[in-house]
Amino acid sequence: MGERARDWSWSLGTLLALLGVCVAVFVVTGAQRGKARPHTPITRSEAEALFDRAVRLGQAGDVDGLCRSVAATVTNCEGLASSARDAHRAPGPEKPRIVGETWHAGERDGEDTRVLHVEGVNADGRAYRSDFAVIRNSPDAFEVRSLTAVYWSGVRFQH
Repeated sequence: MGERARDWSWSLGTLLALLGVCVAVFVVTGAQRGKARPHTPITRSEAEALFDRAVRLGQAGDVDGLCRSVAATVTNCEGLASSARDAHRAPGPEKPRIVGETWHAGERDGEDTRVLHVEGVNADGRAYRSDFAVIRNSPDAFEVRSLTAVYWSGVRFQH
């Protein structure tokens, strides 16, 4: 009977030790999770580089490439492109001018948006003003994408 009691106490001790390790891991990971992740704000040069890529793809008529490599979501981009096409809007031969920018701080870390305000002329000669809204795909991502990649559509960013 003494042998069984010793086995039981060793098992109970091991169980308590494992439980202690689990609690420690839980506390540490929970504390890490609760901390705000540092993120890098979107710079003007990052936003302009993405805009330049959008203009190259748009002027080349590569809407699929635009939606896949510039847009934050392909579905949104395809919808904007379809609306622009239905309104007989196509990118003009000249690169649109960036006439201003605004910064919108997100409610949570990493949800910031830099918006480039652009003016240009569509292929049919109609002038437009659009917003090219740029985000990071996640708080710790280095890649930037646009919420409004179809810059010639006349879409305005609403925060």
